[in-house]
Amino acid sequence: MTNRFLILFIVCLPFLQSCSDKNKVKLLETNAKEEVPVLGNLSFVFNKNLAPDSILNRWETEEFIQFEPKIKGKFRWQNPNELVFSPSENLKPATEYKGTI
Repeated sequence: MTNRFLILFIVCLPFLQSCSDKNKVKLLETNAKEEVPVLGNLSFVFNKNLAPDSILNRWETEEFIQFEPKIKGKFRWQNPNELVFSPSENLKPATEYKGTI
């Protein structure tokens, strides 16, 4: 009986490890806290490299982060783990924005 349990454990171990927090993308740093300028770039630094070299330093219209309420603008991967958002219009004063990656 213990041999079956040991074999089952060994077979399931890779699956259990893949469910850990090590594989999750986390936001390490951002300047989008508290009050931000009404027209300034927002930067987001992640714990993992997410962008290939081929798209670094190019402005993209693809929404890597969806803001609520919506903010028009462009994104640029400054580094493989750092995303910059540049709004194309002023942010509304006294408004709380939320971003979803």
